Amino acid sequence: MEEPRPPIVMGLDLGARTGFAIGRPNHAPKVGFYKFHEPNEEPYHAGAKLSKRLRQLFETAYCPRLLVMERPFIAGQKHEKVIGIMISLVAVAVAECAHYDVQFAVVHAAKMSKWVLGKGRWTQEEGGRLEKKFQTQIWAYERGLVDEGSASDADVCDACMLWYYGCHEVLRIPVPDLQMFRGNMTVTK
Repeated sequence: MEEPRPPIVMGLDLGARTGFAIGRPNHAPKVGFYKFHEPNEEPYHAGAKLSKRLRQLFETAYCPRLLVMERPFIAGQKHEKVIGIMISLVAVAVAECAHYDVQFAVVHAAKMSKWVLGKGRWTQEEGGRLEKKFQTQIWAYERGLVDEGSASDADVCDACMLWYYGCHEVLRIPVPDLQMFRGNMTVTK
């Protein structure tokens, strides 16, 4: 009988510039970003680049058991190219996960924010999406998931939130009282 994969989890904040966080629960994940789309390219090129990147990862010992991504927000999106990129990226991620037998979760942003940050939405008076971004950056740093250099990268911090949600809500692995990185950080608006 084949042993189950080690519980490696990957969070992808999908977009033309995709933040990622990958690693085992209760350890600082490896974080960074991939650039999947150039301004002069058609949207489907982003999906092809993601496919290649996921296949390279999924064929290694570091293949995740779970990939978590945010449900794309299409309503109200005015740019056809952005819609094409987002749909392409989600469809490719789901297809590659199915092909390589990797569990996946597509999570609504407000639900994940509520679970992780304690609040799902910020009103305009509270600072709206910008305030949510800052709260996510502070959370990722204070939780010890990113160092000071990565804490200012909203895509990476969103990927950390997806990774954390996958580890502790989807897989139900207990949350430890750990800090991977620690130091002083100032986030300015």
